[in-house]
Amino acid sequence: MADRPGNVATSRWEHFKLPGKSEVRFAADRHEGRDALAATAVSAASVMRQRLRVEAADLANLRFSW
Repeated sequence: MADRPGNVATSRWEHFKLPGKSEVRFAADRHEGRDALAATAVSAASVMRQRLRVEAADLANLRFSW
């Protein structure tokens, strides 16, 4: 979504660590020809996040793949 007009990332991706939890290991990857983020975890919980301005009209267009 960040490449569409009107969707502006206001910050870089950041690793958000959850208190009392082990960290997930994240690495840049490719999956089915697309850029992806690989996550490796064993009894861990943390997230990668980025602040993103999304117009209300674009909210229905958000997609994730697992």
